[in-house]
Amino acid sequence: MKKILIIITILSFNINANQHVFEEAQHNYEHDAHNHSKENTGVVTKQYRCPMHPEIIGKHKDNCSICGMFLTEPVPEDAEQHKGEDTHVCPMHTEETGKDGDRCPKCGMFLEPKKEEHFKVEHHHGASTNILNEEQKYLSKASVIDSKSIYVCPMHPEIVSDKEGNCPICGMNLELKKINNESKIEINVSGEMQQALGIRVSIAKKDIISKKINTVGEVGYNEDAVNYIYSRVDGWIEYANFQSIGSKISKGDLLYTVYSPQIVQAQKDYLLALNSNTNNNKMIEAARLTLLLLGVDESVIFQIKKERKIQINVPFYAKEKGVITDIYLKKGAYINRNTKILSFVDFDTFWITVDLFENEQNWIRENQKVFIDSRALDSKVESTIDYIYPEFDKETRSLKARIIVPSGAFRPNMLVNVEINNSINKTALVIPKEALIQTSKNNKVVVKTNKNSFEVKEVVIGDYVNGMVEIKSGLEEFERVVISGQFLIDSESNIQGSISRMVGGNSNAN
Repeated sequence: MKKILIIITILSFNINANQHVFEEAQHNYEHDAHNHSKENTGVVTKQYRCPMHPEIIGKHKDNCSICGMFLTEPVPEDAEQHKGEDTHVCPMHTEETGKDGDRCPKCGMFLEPKKEEHFKVEHHHGASTNILNEEQKYLSKASVIDSKSIYVCPMHPEIVSDKEGNCPICGMNLELKKINNESKIEINVSGEMQQALGIRVSIAKKDIISKKINTVGEVGYNEDAVNYIYSRVDGWIEYANFQSIGSKISKGDLLYTVYSPQIVQAQKDYLLALNSNTNNNKMIEAARLTLLLLGVDESVIFQIKKERKIQINVPFYAKEKGVITDIYLKKGAYINRNTKILSFVDFDTFWITVDLFENEQNWIRENQKVFIDSRALDSKVESTIDYIYPEFDKETRSLKARIIVPSGAFRPNMLVNVEINNSINKTALVIPKEALIQTSKNNKVVVKTNKNSFEVKEVVIGDYVNGMVEIKSGLEEFERVVISGQFLIDSESNIQGSISRMVGGNSNAN
């Protein structure tokens, strides 16, 4: 029991001693870091800032109003001198400065606190930190770099040097970056890193490509088979044999009868010529031709000649078969010349009109084979492109093509799927579609130049064909393009491009 008490007493003594040493060391640190102002106003209380948000300043171990961390970093004397100056800047217009709560006079946004770098760059006081001096040293070196190799911090790309070393901010080793004289940026990726990123490549090659076009078509009437019936005389419809739209008519069917004083007079002239003692054939033929021009059927003229009798109600017959699509007049209606009576269309064939995109116009030809499919069909119907319209549609900005099909299961206004066969081939340089990096400005690919080096190239693309994309320019045959992991390499290339421009800009400034 005595041994235990002795041990406890010793431990308590050691703890108290260590605590005393710690407090004394802390006091000495704060005293050494504390700079007293020599102004007439007296001693100024030492201030501290947040390690994460240097704009937050207060007493030692106060809490940061943003992240809650203790204020532990001493504020240099030169930073305290900026209290009376403009400490805030517009995030959009950096030339506009002011104090907390002010707004930008250009855009109206609230001014944000200046970062520590603003003070350091604008004012070179003797009390600047060692980190700032180190940064300036590295940046000054970067401004005179003429070689193809530079060293850059992976965490702080603004730290650039012409030789190996450590980052003055985070202490990480500077990484080697190569920049050639043609502004081509080479990205070095070790074999282990390539494996970790899952980088895969494919060969750009020339191939014979063909494009299968799938589109939608609308079934419509065969406009060449549409018939309209107009009146050629003044008169009245005494009888109408057509009942409703959709009724079928055959060639020679009676459509309607008309009473017309014009036709009655023409019949009289015809009978007068027939009954003439002179037997003038020219007069007879002229009277007969008049009846034909008025729309009277040949069979009616023959009957008038045979019976030598005038017909008051003259019949009119269908000259073609079809289905009635429109009825404009009924029984008893008055008609005159150019009055539309009805229309009908032959349903033996239909037109299918398809819309094609602009980039598909080079892949179609007249008489090209197509396949039509629909839920209403038992199987695909084979046909050909009958006609390609010469102009693009103003509303849809598409090119229209026409296909003729037999009626069968097709009906007007029906939608069908159309597949245009791959009958047109061309030789082109192609790469897998997944290798392409598309942006709002351009199209890029990542090319593997050797075992561990990569380069980003801008390309001009053409058609997409069967999972491949046509390359019109920017790439050579047999070049190796990255199809997996290329976005990470492209991001690294953008960072190095920014560094290259910064180096070039600094060099020009000097």
